[in-house]
Amino acid sequence: MEVVDIVDSTLDDVLELVTAHLDHIRLLALRPRDAHLPLERVPAVYRAFARAAPLLEVIDVQLFDYPFPEPGRGAMLEAHIARFPCQVPAELFSGQAPRLSQMSFRTMFHPPAAVAAFANLVRVELDAHFLASEHIIVIVSLPRLRCLHLEVAEYIVPQMPAPQGFRLDELWFFGRHTPPLFDPICPLLRYLGFPHIRHFTSKWDVMWLDTMTSSPRSLPHTLMIEEWRVGEDIVGTQAWRMLHDGGLVSEMLDVHTTDHFSWPDAQHVLANLRELIIPFRELRTAEYDLEFRELTRLCVRLNATHCSRDDWPDIRIPALKLRTIELWGGIDVSPIRIPSHDVVAFIGDFLTLDPAHRPDLVLRDVEIVQSRGGWEEVEELISSVHRPEEGSPESFVVELKSKWHASVQH
Repeated sequence: MEVVDIVDSTLDDVLELVTAHLDHIRLLALRPRDAHLPLERVPAVYRAFARAAPLLEVIDVQLFDYPFPEPGRGAMLEAHIARFPCQVPAELFSGQAPRLSQMSFRTMFHPPAAVAAFANLVRVELDAHFLASEHIIVIVSLPRLRCLHLEVAEYIVPQMPAPQGFRLDELWFFGRHTPPLFDPICPLLRYLGFPHIRHFTSKWDVMWLDTMTSSPRSLPHTLMIEEWRVGEDIVGTQAWRMLHDGGLVSEMLDVHTTDHFSWPDAQHVLANLRELIIPFRELRTAEYDLEFRELTRLCVRLNATHCSRDDWPDIRIPALKLRTIELWGGIDVSPIRIPSHDVVAFIGDFLTLDPAHRPDLVLRDVEIVQSRGGWEEVEELISSVHRPEEGSPESFVVELKSKWHASVQH
């Protein structure tokens, strides 16, 4: 059951429907229309969840939101929220939701005591402006918890250690952090098991790159850079995903690639890569003598408005092991049409390749248009050209935005 576009005037009808069918709902997702609903309505939602939910597997409630406090205003925010019973009642679902494995609650706080209905949770998303040590102990005591999405402004780390069996496979950790998150690593991250968490996601931090390439992680073999989107709008920042040996994954969100990272800072990372996926607009900002020493596959997402050879920097990047170049379109215009002389400028002028091992060219949602010099100049630079039926791969950002939430369409 997925209900969207909920407003204050329709909430009671929606909750009445939920109450009537709670005993056979497997997936429940509730989302507002535009603005989030007032916190005064949280108790009504909890009342709708009073009965047992024997078949419920996934619950995703995004009806409410309250921003993290500005510096010096935490006490005022805490006093405001205290007026409303946002804390999850211990008797939620009458303590009976044996199949419930995934939960996402916004501004609906976990209590400082166990909730029987949460005993089988594997994937959890929670936010709180403050977590006391009691809250944290309850979270890490969830016996099957493996994936945690936590947004928190302030916290008190428990003095007692986490249970011996507690181990996260994935952690998405956001919040207001002063001093920086990784210099040194903040106590809550340590308590949750970082850096020994296989899949870790956070926002940009000045020490992020150094931390994510240090033990137990290593220099990544694959780097994916994609536009970080809100709805359909590009907000001018990017998301990074680094794949390391041993199956480790590091993700950084809301980063200004060319501002937060200078090309010299990332040189050691780029030199080790075997695969790179990057938007055209980011690659063309290269302003340093880079070298792709190990790169064998390069995938470039093209933008219809920034594909001219005039946009390439006046440098050459050695990539002597490069064997596959993929040009991807399909995000804003499908297919993207690019003149053949721009392809020649990219492959022949921007990259220094091994003439004895010309790369294959793969076109996904991209058409090369004959222009001066023609197709012959392109053929002189490549070994073969492939036009697979499969279009451009979906950005990993889509998965990031969806995997913590429920939808009957997924």
